[in-house]
Amino acid sequence: ELALSLSCLSESLKAQSIGRENEFMRRKQKTLDAVAAARNQAESALRARWEKIPIAPARVVAALDEALPENTIIVDEAVRASGYVKQHYRAAGPGRYYYYDGGALGWGIGMAVGMQMALPNQRVVAVVGDGAALFGIHALWTAARRELPVIVVVLDNRSYAAVVAALVDYKGEAFKKGIYPGCDMEGIDFLALASGFGVQGRSVLRPAELEPALRWALDAKGPAMVHVRTDPSDLGPGHPGRPN
Repeated sequence: ELALSLSCLSESLKAQSIGRENEFMRRKQKTLDAVAAARNQAESALRARWEKIPIAPARVVAALDEALPENTIIVDEAVRASGYVKQHYRAAGPGRYYYYDGGALGWGIGMAVGMQMALPNQRVVAVVGDGAALFGIHALWTAARRELPVIVVVLDNRSYAAVVAALVDYKGEAFKKGIYPGCDMEGIDFLALASGFGVQGRSVLRPAELEPALRWALDAKGPAMVHVRTDPSDLGPGHPGRPN
């Protein structure tokens, strides 16, 4: 029985821990220090690109962290940039952050629209990649017809970055030639798509435009899209990036 097994395991661990509390505290602190050092190193590398154009995706998430009310619900389908959402959106927590790590693409906008319908007294924000947005953008029609105050932030690096990252990691012909078949998506007008479904939007090209655009979206009547042109070479935390 599971309960009995867990009880026996707990008692065994307690017995083995007697007299080793200081050792465990030292090991815990060593781990915490290592994590803090790694985070600081990553933060320094990101800060070096903070004002870069196209915009670093981590910079977008930091702007969200500053602008959004603490009880905002985040639906994260940022795909390769999801790691930045986890790192930089400090209000993420139980009941306020939703993420799916699986093989599907395009669920983010629809889920945010559904959650906004279910929770009308909270603000719901979908943070989605451009590829993910294209797979589920029709959900904006429902948001517009229901006049839901949902916000969709599109991180547009003009590519299927998850596939690019896999090809870079594989280091095959695509990597050697700098050609990633079927991965680049140029010329998509996301604001025109949103407008076609009845949703207003703004585009952001420079870091200084992030905060005003997010404030505008928060004040908007009904659904709003903030389209951000992001750095295509940034393939997420811990990845060396797209070299060409």
